[in-house]
Amino acid sequence: MRERFEGDLPRRVAGSALTLAGRSALISVLGAGTTAIVARLLGVGSFGELSSALAAYALALAATDFGFSLVLGRELAVDPAGRGRLWRANCQVQGMWGGLLGVALLAMGLWAGLDSARGQALVVLALLPALGGLGAGRQVFLVLYRTRELAAIDLAANVAQAALVITVAALGGGVFAVVAAMAAASAANALLVGRAARRMLDPGRPAAADRRALIRRALPLGLVSVIASAYFTIDLALLGWLVPSSELGQYAAACKILSILVLLPALVLTAALPGLAATAADRARLGELAARLGHWLAAVGLPLCVGTAVFADPLVQLLFGSTYADAVPLVRILSLAGAVALLSNAVGTILVAQSRAWPMLAQNAAALALNVVGNVLLVPRHGVVASAWITVATELVVCVGGLFLLRGRLRLGRGLSAIGRSALAALGFGATGWLLASWPALALPSAAAVLVLLLYLLRAWPSELWPARWRAART
Repeated sequence: MRERFEGDLPRRVAGSALTLAGRSALISVLGAGTTAIVARLLGVGSFGELSSALAAYALALAATDFGFSLVLGRELAVDPAGRGRLWRANCQVQGMWGGLLGVALLAMGLWAGLDSARGQALVVLALLPALGGLGAGRQVFLVLYRTRELAAIDLAANVAQAALVITVAALGGGVFAVVAAMAAASAANALLVGRAARRMLDPGRPAAADRRALIRRALPLGLVSVIASAYFTIDLALLGWLVPSSELGQYAAACKILSILVLLPALVLTAALPGLAATAADRARLGELAARLGHWLAAVGLPLCVGTAVFADPLVQLLFGSTYADAVPLVRILSLAGAVALLSNAVGTILVAQSRAWPMLAQNAAALALNVVGNVLLVPRHGVVASAWITVATELVVCVGGLFLLRGRLRLGRGLSAIGRSALAALGFGATGWLLASWPALALPSAAAVLVLLLYLLRAWPSELWPARWRAART
């Protein structure tokens, strides 16, 4: 079993993670390009209104999930015989819950006013939460390690969405039309994922007991998930009432870059959750897999955060143009939050695999309180820079709290050395870019070359992330 673990499970997890990372990279590039074009076409003020509405929708979407997808992924991994029954129970429960939250989102839109762009956007987005159960079908692809099929569906839907959104914005459709295009593509994506997931499962039908068990298991994770999403995005929703639209637009641009930074690690950890759940009872195996995950994040995610901080100015210029120059210092601050989030998200995923949701709830509630109170008290006096630093502080609270909960339950062993070597390579990458910052055309390629060289010399690149042919040649 030990040999099988070392050779099979980490590689299957790595394969899923690489596929999701590739999908994420393509979707992120596509999304960044779409956002850049839409931000220029709408203008700073309208883009701020759009971003505020999307932040509120993101909170509603997190509430729609309410831990159901996490429970589904964990239970599908430990109960293969009941997969069809479990997935259908999830669709029923989450669909009804999402419908109720859609009504709440509709009420928010009406409260904001149908004469405002934000209110119109929220009314359109209120139609989507009821489809959350179908979107949870992604867990089926992850548990069965059929992520290539999932990537194909998501990429096709995102390409269609980008084309539709850009066309609508270019024709002068405004915020309402842009959101309608986004909603149509998102609905189609959820329907396609749900249909494909159903075809891969047995025809088992859920009983009332299955639905009750799902709700009982999802309740603590749901509260944790909602609060985690809230503390990460609620600042952007609050700022719509605390700062002018122009300042909100600058912060929204910086937050968009942060969302891209945290997307890749989130997908890697999502792919790893079934494996972590399967090894949760074995302390040694769980520690080994967790160490490998930490190594992957340090080798891939940390250089992205460092590079974003060092090259924030050209990055903002490329994505959003000179009118968003005030977003540059915000991007640098939020890239620090992204680096901390690498560790806090990894720790959180391990705690989920160990079914330690209730202690996580307390730490996330503290983080949410810090974020809300900090924004309300400090933003009116210090502006959106205060909100960026509050985001960093919030991530630190979550990270430290998670590490405290894991004390004595996880041994990374030799994995810490690999993580340290990858972190050293990331620091070399950042230092090179900073020293050559006066020569932008030279800085990025030189820093990238230093990163590759250090990863090779320090043997800091994870072996599981080498292509299969190269891995065979190395061994």
